[in-house]
Amino acid sequence: MAEGMEIIRRITPEEEYNAGLVIFRQGGVHPLEDENGFLRYAVDGDPRRIVRVGATTKLSGRCSCDFFGNVHKPCRHLAAAMMQAISCLLYTSDAADD
Repeated sequence: MAEGMEIIRRITPEEEYNAGLVIFRQGGVHPLEDENGFLRYAVDGDPRRIVRVGATTKLSGRCSCDFFGNVHKPCRHLAAAMMQAISCLLYTSDAADD
């Protein structure tokens, strides 16, 4: 998980990464149904955002917030959702190895 978190930290502006980490650690990322190869999450905030994360080995995703739309870099919502995706994939992978 450390490698994935480092990639997220590297591609996300510092303020957005730190805010996303808080959302993730507080349990603010809620899984929804997968859609066309994307993992979907509801991410807490005002307003709550629906975020799509690529369900492949490459970190990618989309968020409808203004930051993502204007800056074209991961926002706090997307960072938190990517953290959740990585933690779930690692947990599932570890369980499969047992």
